[in-house]
Amino acid sequence: MAVTLRHDQQHHRQLALPVQLPVHASFATFVSGKNEAAVKHLRGLLSQAWRPEQQFSLLVGGHGQGKSHLLCALSEAAAEGQLQSIYLPLSELQQPNAVQILHGLETYDLIVLDDIDAVTANREWAEGLFALINRLTDQRHGWMVMSAQQNANTMPIELADLRSRLQIAVTFKLDALTDAEKFRALHQHAKMRGIELPKEVGEFLLLRVERDMHALMALLDRLDKASMAQQRRLTVPFVKQVLKL
Repeated sequence: MAVTLRHDQQHHRQLALPVQLPVHASFATFVSGKNEAAVKHLRGLLSQAWRPEQQFSLLVGGHGQGKSHLLCALSEAAAEGQLQSIYLPLSELQQPNAVQILHGLETYDLIVLDDIDAVTANREWAEGLFALINRLTDQRHGWMVMSAQQNANTMPIELADLRSRLQIAVTFKLDALTDAEKFRALHQHAKMRGIELPKEVGEFLLLRVERDMHALMALLDRLDKASMAQQRRLTVPFVKQVLKL
């Protein structure tokens, strides 16, 4: 998905923001663990009548705990439901005047903002987010779903009014998966790629490499490519060879 910024009328500029949703980030491939309430809430947003108390949602959790996966899954579900949606990873918007992409977003049925705490300490971004929330509230339509590593009370925010708005969002704290749940996630994603992940390989990965789910998924992708290139099954010796362990 490529997003183009069109609202810098003073300087007549356009800012291309290429955003590619992960191929396998869907609700079907998300192992919820203790986060079933968050998953149920997000899936319910698109299948139930719009309610003002659910207009804003915030997922809170550390790196690799599934925030981006769920936000991308929600965006995909919205597209499948013929809803107009936009996904923006705010930590990646480093271009000058990128904040202007917030202008006009209230026309979407669903606005998905990943890593809002990457910009909330910036006054211009804080004011832009606050204005967007107000516009969305006034029109009584659409949803905004966000993610951050901290909740609205402790997040670094440069505007008190924005903090108060974020505090009313339906908030879910995501918990990390257990090792057994991480193996289920790895096995599920491997199956989606058409490769078999034996139990001993999954256990080896969890014991010998970083347990962050982002890192594990990146590693699975690397092993998938190596397996295809060399026409090899995933075995512990092969994994050791690829990872040079």
